[in-house]
Amino acid sequence: MSRDAATGALFYFATTGDQISGNGALQRLELGSRQPDVFMNGATAGSQCVGCHAISRDGARLSFVGMDSLGSSRKTSLVA
Repeated sequence: MSRDAATGALFYFATTGDQISGNGALQRLELGSRQPDVFMNGATAGSQCVGCHAISRDGARLSFVGMDSLGSSRKTSLVA
């Protein structure tokens, strides 16, 4: 356990509905906050699900795979 203050945010995958018809979104919880916000969802990514993701060690880049209901995917990167 560190006595230093933590900064940044926690990104995680959340769904609504089931795995077939539901929508996936990346949620962002700012450290110290009690409520997450939707960082990216199907509407902002142009796909149904944006679940598979990775963040660079320094937090400057987030990469995700957007997928539609037919299973087609497209890879995208953006600055977090």
